[in-house]
Amino acid sequence: MTRSAGRPRDPSVDARVIKAALDAINEEGMAGLSIDAIAARAGVSKATIYRRWSSKDELVVDAIASLSGVVGAVTTGDVRTDLVAVVSDLRRFFCDTTAGEVFPWLAGEIASQSALGLRYGAAVMVPKRALVAGIISDGIERGDLRPDIDVATVVDLIIGPVIARRLMGNLANSPESWPDDLIDSLLIGWSA
Repeated sequence: MTRSAGRPRDPSVDARVIKAALDAINEEGMAGLSIDAIAARAGVSKATIYRRWSSKDELVVDAIASLSGVVGAVTTGDVRTDLVAVVSDLRRFFCDTTAGEVFPWLAGEIASQSALGLRYGAAVMVPKRALVAGIISDGIERGDLRPDIDVATVVDLIIGPVIARRLMGNLANSPESWPDDLIDSLLIGWSA
C-alpha cells in the first residue's frame, strides 16, 4: 500500500474559505474583494487558497454555486404550484443572497462566454434550467400541458423575466403576487 505525498486536505478549510469569500462579498462588494482579505478572514494562507482555486474569480463562482441550493428541487406534481415555487425561490435567491447581489457582474461573464461565465453556467444555471425543464416535461407527460410546446423556450419564458427584472433592478420591488401572476399568464397558452 502506497501513501500519497503530503498531508490530506482538510475539508473544513474549503468551507471556511467559501464562507469568508461570501462574507467579504457581502460586506465589501466585488470591488473590495481580494485573496488576501479572504485568506485573513478564513485563517488560512494565500497558498492554501491557490491550491484549491486558480483565481479569485473561480473562488467567487464556487462560493456562489454553494448558495444555489436556495432554489429548491421539491416537486408536487402540480405544474402551476411547482412553477410558482421555482419563480418564488429564484426571486429570493436573486434578492436575498450574496449570489443575487453579484449576479449582474456574473451576467456579463455569462454573456461573453468567458471561462468564468461558462463555469458559473454549468454550476448554477444549467441545474436550475434542468429543474424547470423537468417540471414542464412531467406536465406534458401527465397531459397537463400541450404536447407541442418547446420545453427550452418555455424554460426561457419562465426564467427570463426573473433575470430581466433582477438586471433592471426592480425584482425586489415586484408585488408578492408576481410569481403567481407570471406563471398564470404563461399557463394560459400552455395548458392542454
